[in-house]
Amino acid sequence: MPFDGRVPTPEQTRSNAIEAMGGDESLLAAIAPHFGGAASAQMTSLREALANQDAAQVRHWSHTLKGTLLTVGANRSSAIAAQIEKTSRAGEVAGLQPWVERLGAETDVLIGHLGTA
Repeated sequence: MPFDGRVPTPEQTRSNAIEAMGGDESLLAAIAPHFGGAASAQMTSLREALANQDAAQVRHWSHTLKGTLLTVGANRSSAIAAQIEKTSRAGEVAGLQPWVERLGAETDVLIGHLGTA
């Protein structure tokens, strides 16, 4: 499924993240700068694993990214990572490219939104 451009606004992203942090805005301020670097590195590793057709690494990195996204309340993006994880758990990586591209696009948008948190 290609990226359709539908992601939360910066305000929704921030609100979701604050809610995921139990309402603690200072925690979001502390975590936001680290989120971007971590999520970006995890996406790079996921893309590399997919390029290598390494189902175990695709599963690992999609699982890791799923948790990173949940940390900031990015439930929709996390659900995409969960679908990638589920598919790769069965040893399947064929057909995951559109999902990984969509996850990457959504993650980039979220990084941009939270970079201003």
